[in-house]
Amino acid sequence: MFIIKSLLELENEGIIELGRGKIISRKDLATKVGKYPVYSSSKVGNGKFGEYGEFMFDEELITWSVDGGGKLFHREKHKFSVTNVTGFLRTLKPNVLHYKYLFYVLTFLHSKISFDWVKKAHPSVLRKEYTQIPVPPLPEQKRIVAKLDKAFAEIDKLIELSNEKYNSLKKFEHSLFNKLFNDDLEGWTTSKLGDVIEKTSTVSPNKHFPNKHFDYIDVSSVNNETLEIEETQSLLGKDAPSRARRIVELNDVIFATVRPTLKRIAIIPSELDKQICSTGYIVLRAKKNVISSKYIFYWMCSPKTFKYMIDNQAGASYPAVSDKQVKELNISFPDLNEQQKATDKMDKAIDYIMKIFIKGSLLNKNYKSLKSAILKKELQGEAA
Repeated sequence: MFIIKSLLELENEGIIELGRGKIISRKDLATKVGKYPVYSSSKVGNGKFGEYGEFMFDEELITWSVDGGGKLFHREKHKFSVTNVTGFLRTLKPNVLHYKYLFYVLTFLHSKISFDWVKKAHPSVLRKEYTQIPVPPLPEQKRIVAKLDKAFAEIDKLIELSNEKYNSLKKFEHSLFNKLFNDDLEGWTTSKLGDVIEKTSTVSPNKHFPNKHFDYIDVSSVNNETLEIEETQSLLGKDAPSRARRIVELNDVIFATVRPTLKRIAIIPSELDKQICSTGYIVLRAKKNVISSKYIFYWMCSPKTFKYMIDNQAGASYPAVSDKQVKELNISFPDLNEQQKATDKMDKAIDYIMKIFIKGSLLNKNYKSLKSAILKKELQGEAA
């Protein structure tokens, strides 16, 4: 039978100790250069902020990000520090509570709480939130830890293999782009992108059809991994935002000029023909008998174009390129028959890569829920 304790009870009974780090600035890191890691509020990686010439701890601890959502970390024994936006938990009676076991329990409890930049994970908050901590005998804690470690290692390996396969395919995609879209191929035409696209039109929905519905494609509508339009908004003309102005047609290529390196590029499908997109996109409508929409689409996805966007974007908060800059992009292309052959090859390669990506995404999506399910199963106990 499991005894159920709150974090506050464990603290009052002298089983654990809660604390906060101290202020360590980037200036401090530069002043006292060293090799000891400093952990802060970062939610990525292991929360590392930098390296320092001093250290606060040389022991095993549990730390968490106070300002970054409360994510917990199990720190193996090593020399390190934590900043003032990081909390730490020390086990004072290791014969009562196993560090890794407590880390797993708190991680499970944390998954049920929504910490953010408003509701911060201060120790005073955690004392009230973490009230259902099962405390079985130490041998049972170690058994649970061993079982969870094994299960999670297997899950992590599957995730790693999936990511490795996807990354290798992305490298193949990169090389395929370079092979198929080569400026130096004999017989190819090089032109400004603006010279091979048609003029497109704009509209003011609130003036021209205030009581009519239309599908609105915002910049966030395009998934920059699948390069598909995933979500649109059905709006009345009178409710249209001022940026809803650009009319799109079937097979138009839309490219987001705001933060262009995110590669939000898509081809308009039949269901969105004659609908409206944001002025955050430039609409690229291929000139018939000159170039195909699919060829323009893949050219806009290419590493060469990506570099062009990096070199030409401007602005700190919202880096962007102008429509004029996009139209100034040099594009090289063969005749329509060769364009078809090139895009067919890309279609096949991208289709396979996207299948791997979707499979990996589903695996990653289920990662947390699967771990939570295993945690829940192993940590269920009956209160004494």
